[in-house]
Amino acid sequence: MNRLLRVMRKNRMFRYNSLILFMILVIGITVAGFSYLSVSKKAQEKTTLQTLDTLLLIIKKDIADSENIEESLRDITDNYKNEYDIYIYFTDEQGNMTGDIKTASSKKIIKKIIEQEGKKGYRSNNKYVAGAYIPELDKYIIVENLGIDMRYICVRIFEYGLFMLLMMLILIVLFNYVVHIEEYNSYTKKIAVDKLVGIPDDASLIEKINDYLAGPDSKKKGAAMFVLDIDCLSEVENVLGKDKADQVLNDIAHIIMNTFRANDIVGRYDNDKFMAFCPGLLSSDTCILKASLLNEAARVSYSDSIGNSVNISLSIGIAVYPKHGDTYDELYKNAERALNFVRESSGDGYKLYSDLPNL
Repeated sequence: MNRLLRVMRKNRMFRYNSLILFMILVIGITVAGFSYLSVSKKAQEKTTLQTLDTLLLIIKKDIADSENIEESLRDITDNYKNEYDIYIYFTDEQGNMTGDIKTASSKKIIKKIIEQEGKKGYRSNNKYVAGAYIPELDKYIIVENLGIDMRYICVRIFEYGLFMLLMMLILIVLFNYVVHIEEYNSYTKKIAVDKLVGIPDDASLIEKINDYLAGPDSKKKGAAMFVLDIDCLSEVENVLGKDKADQVLNDIAHIIMNTFRANDIVGRYDNDKFMAFCPGLLSSDTCILKASLLNEAARVSYSDSIGNSVNISLSIGIAVYPKHGDTYDELYKNAERALNFVRESSGDGYKLYSDLPNL
């Protein structure tokens, strides 16, 4: 499971899907913002026209007492102003206002209302203005609604954004989990596992490596092949027995698996050899560092109950793709040559193919 999680963190698809879902989140919040603004504008228009109709009904009902109409409407207009940010006033055809409200735009407003030709209102920036002519009073009643609350809209968009963000995070995790579970299951089904040490055998190694080398960008990305041989494994079997030799193989397999990355191709071939193929690894310094760590971790002494002991170590040959070969066979041959050089030099070390003498 830990290996699967490491693959997920390193996989490009996880980053690409996350980016796509983040873009969907941004688009969703933007659409929500415009939707809330549109709904608020429609509500503002509806409230304004309803207010105007209500006032006209009141005026018609009290038309007999026309001298006191403005006074009787004062309480109503104050209520609208305080609660809904709606301003109500009377004006003549020239825009000359009566009442307490004074505005420099009244002449433009009355001109626009007159030009409406039967329509009661119009929009002006963030406000909606409606008006009607009252023949009995020879005046226009004007209703200005400034009630689009941008703070309310921003809060609603923020709440919607948090909800969308939570949903996107859940979708990202679920989607990528499902994708990588399927990839992992597909990967494990294709791999034949060495029953003794629990890692892929040589047939699976070759297949996976050739799949990578056949990729369109493989040469640009590069790779490194490590061929590892356990020094003195045959001596362990002869002196300490086969069970102890099997234990050595298992221990070395765990050391190798823990040293390489989750997406590296690691397996066993021949009897006492292992191979690791690292896609994207081009740096010779990094190759040397990994080899040094492997050499240090593999220096272990094994003994039995009667005092016999054998020291083991690793010999490592390294070939870099495509610098040291374009095919699996070329890489393996050159990594094996580097390995043989180490073994002939008493083992317990590493060598890059390019560092071999007399090349």
